[in-house]
Amino acid sequence: MSEVKKEVGIVSADDIRNSIFIIRDKQVILDSDLAKLYKVETKYLNKTVTRNRERFPESFCFQLNKNEFDSLRFQNGTSNNGDKLNLKSIYDAYSFLASLIKKAKRKLILIDNYISLETLDILSKKNGGVFVCVYTLPTTKITEIDIAKFNSEYPTIKLYKTSNFHDRFLILDDKKFFHIGASLKDAGKKCFAVSEFKEIEENENLLNRIKEIK
Repeated sequence: MSEVKKEVGIVSADDIRNSIFIIRDKQVILDSDLAKLYKVETKYLNKTVTRNRERFPESFCFQLNKNEFDSLRFQNGTSNNGDKLNLKSIYDAYSFLASLIKKAKRKLILIDNYISLETLDILSKKNGGVFVCVYTLPTTKITEIDIAKFNSEYPTIKLYKTSNFHDRFLILDDKKFFHIGASLKDAGKKCFAVSEFKEIEENENLLNRIKEIK
């Protein structure tokens, strides 16, 4: 979201979990709660979506109908702002990860043992010109054809196969390090936390281990 300029804060797992609801068999987050993550007003978040509608299809975000809104309000005490009914917009929880990916300016490193086409779809949210390195298990089901197709539309990604890692990491421009509680392919399906690592020595050790993989 290019118009949302505020930095996204790293929140606790409980904060994320308490913001997620099941609607239409999807794990989703309300626009007001997502705005809090971005540290912006809800109206500005929705204005950005309206101006970039092609980037937010209904499979990614949708608006509650009156019955859904009434049910959510009944269960959670949601206010309808007096006499005026506010039909909340809903955003899939993986938008938080997509926002992190868009922060990379030149290079993105993903360490994830279980990547899929859904993973590539999230990585496609990156800025143009950002080089992507993905480290995953040798048994990955992603094929050379999948990588070639991605590169034809969103260059450039390179796949490395390794069994050296257990946890999942997202690294932006070799400067910002995030530990991810589940595979990116499960974004929007499971509740998990994202934590930023700020230990300089540990981050340098991780980069050195990555550089050893050819």
